[in-house]
Amino acid sequence: MSSRLISEIVVKFPRLGLLGGEISDSLLDLKHLNYLDLCCNDFGGIPTPNFFGSFGRLRYLNLYGAKFGGMIPPQHGNLSQLRYLNLGGGGYQMRVSNLNWLSGLSSLKYLDLGNVDVSKTTTNWMQDVNMLPSLLELHLSSCELNGFLQLVPFVNLTALMVLDLSYNDFNTTLPGWLFNTSTNVRGLYLNFSAIKGPIPHVNFQSLRNLMTLDLSYSEIASEGIIELVNGLSICYNNSLEELYLGDNGLIIPWKRNFNNLRSLDLTCNSFDGPLPNPIQHLTNLEILYLHGNFLSGPIPMGIGNMLRMKTLDLSTNLMNGTIPNSIGQLGELAGLYFDWNSWEGVISEIHFSNLSKLEDFSLRLSPKKQSFRFHVRPEWIPPLSLK
Repeated sequence: MSSRLISEIVVKFPRLGLLGGEISDSLLDLKHLNYLDLCCNDFGGIPTPNFFGSFGRLRYLNLYGAKFGGMIPPQHGNLSQLRYLNLGGGGYQMRVSNLNWLSGLSSLKYLDLGNVDVSKTTTNWMQDVNMLPSLLELHLSSCELNGFLQLVPFVNLTALMVLDLSYNDFNTTLPGWLFNTSTNVRGLYLNFSAIKGPIPHVNFQSLRNLMTLDLSYSEIASEGIIELVNGLSICYNNSLEELYLGDNGLIIPWKRNFNNLRSLDLTCNSFDGPLPNPIQHLTNLEILYLHGNFLSGPIPMGIGNMLRMKTLDLSTNLMNGTIPNSIGQLGELAGLYFDWNSWEGVISEIHFSNLSKLEDFSLRLSPKKQSFRFHVRPEWIPPLSLK
């Protein structure tokens, strides 16, 4: 086949040895090239070649985890047909002095600069990204971002569905435009980003399609987080499926239910007393992390109604009382963690009667806790899938 007719190159050797070394500009002979995937190789920290910007028909460029390094050439901005660009992955430090070259990528729908140092752009990164009206996903995780433009006269990202600004060091409050970017937003990731202060006014109806919200390990006032979550819960036909609020100092849960919620992480907050009532009514929940709170009292019998539960973590709390037999009704459970509580009574074969999918079970107690014991027959064969 003539090289001039080749339109796609995919080079991945995760098992056979990684591709590396210099990349020859003879690739430019591939005049019809529209798809180039070099992800997960090892180019030893060399810069991405300037001549990549000459592939005029390229629509897809994936260099994720290929271990390029150095300055990203602004010639990438010549790829006016590009729909997908992934330069993330780390390994060697990649950096930019500015993001002005993004303005040439007017057709771009997916952009991932994860682990690229964009700190020299200061707060101008938003102005540059705002020039991409077709963008559906923006991933700027671990980019050493350190500030927001608080005022953006016109937000042009009306098609945006995923915004990932996690693992940065903003050290400031959230700007008002962030929650009002697009009514199509499905995923919003602001975890580990040193975001402070109150949450600005939010048009909750504009977030009705939000499916994933991650505010874990932020420095936002807990009252603001609860106000935001309560606002989302009353949104007509809200779509929220994944909610991550770990280590935010929360002391009270929200008031209403999220009927679609599948994954909930409230790790390392300040919840005390019995298992919060709203959580007990999340019957579609599959993953629940409550590790590291101050919950006390027994596990409610109603836990047996959460029949879709796959992972349940109640470890490192102050819970006491008996573990109800209804735990044995959770036939989808794969992970169950009850460590470091003050359980009492007996755990028996009944507790495991329907847990055939259980792969990981942990129940460690203080040596001083003598009133709790296992009671099973010597010949009992657990119906589990423990690894």
